[in-house]
Amino acid sequence: MTEYHPLPYYGGKKNGLGRWIAGLLPWEKKSTYIEPFAGMVGVLLAREPVATEIVNDLNGRVINWWRAVRDHPEEFGRLVELTPRSQDEYQWADAVVDDPEETPLRRALAFHILVSQSMHTGDSKASAGRWRRNFQPSNRNPQHSTADFLLLADRLRKVFLDNLDALTLLERMADMDWVVIYADPPYPSAFTHAYAYDKLDYGQLGELLLAQKGAVAISGYPGEWDDLGWESVCMERTVIAASTHVSNIVRESLWRNARCVELATVRHLL
Repeated sequence: MTEYHPLPYYGGKKNGLGRWIAGLLPWEKKSTYIEPFAGMVGVLLAREPVATEIVNDLNGRVINWWRAVRDHPEEFGRLVELTPRSQDEYQWADAVVDDPEETPLRRALAFHILVSQSMHTGDSKASAGRWRRNFQPSNRNPQHSTADFLLLADRLRKVFLDNLDALTLLERMADMDWVVIYADPPYPSAFTHAYAYDKLDYGQLGELLLAQKGAVAISGYPGEWDDLGWESVCMERTVIAASTHVSNIVRESLWRNARCVELATVRHLL
């Protein structure tokens, strides 16, 4: 399978987690696949393409970054490759990342700098103390090249990129019969500023997931979505903290509605 290198980002489904989730979802060429809380689309990147794919994130910085990668991989790759790792660049990025006077490509570069040069994985809240001084390339935080962006652009070529509230998107999809929805919302117990968990109506999200006619799955920590009454499966993985380098065992769960379980089972039987 192709090895993709998106940005390190909170909730990114890496280290085999994306492949594990993708293997538990239905797949049919003539279907519609949707990620309402896309982030770095770790599950989509672990799946073969289907007829219609919709990637959505409320964070406009994220979607603008994906548009730069998809539509201008060579130009964006050159900008990234020529950008030095420095605190000056980090502070420049903080100043222009949301500046409407800047081009979308330069705002995407600014977001890339904030995330990839931050002390904490996926952090885009800049300050002098958050700039990461120790830059050792690794699979966890790769040095991006134009080749990386060309691979990502090829995979995202026909993917729809939306910048909507996830609940609004789910309301629109409720009557669709043949759709596969993978929801990866901010985990309620994550307690991190990057996830804005306090701004998401989890009760309404649960109601909208239950109202869907298609196949639906949602990720979270064990117990968080048991109220849905869906089947759940669990995976353990080792996570190394970026700031302390201490490893911890994290358990993540995936809940699937009956249609998702049924169609995924049929897929594995074929």
